[in-house]
Amino acid sequence: MSGKTRRAEATLERRLRPESMTCSECGETLQIGYTRWRKVATLEGLWCLKVSIGRCENPACARYHRPAHPLEEGRLVLPAL
Repeated sequence: MSGKTRRAEATLERRLRPESMTCSECGETLQIGYTRWRKVATLEGLWCLKVSIGRCENPACARYHRPAHPLEEGRLVLPAL
């Protein structure tokens, strides 16, 4: 069961985009398919992340409409081991 109180407002904001805007499969330019907002708590404070997700628009490509997330998203969100 989730909590009844809202998380505090984010004090820090960051925009994340895919590192490469070319498709790794066919070499075409990736288009920004959609954008997500995430709140992440770190030791520095509460971050509001605006994550842009790229997608290949070439129908002949094996990665057609598959999301390409920024690598930095994993570094910020996943815990370091």
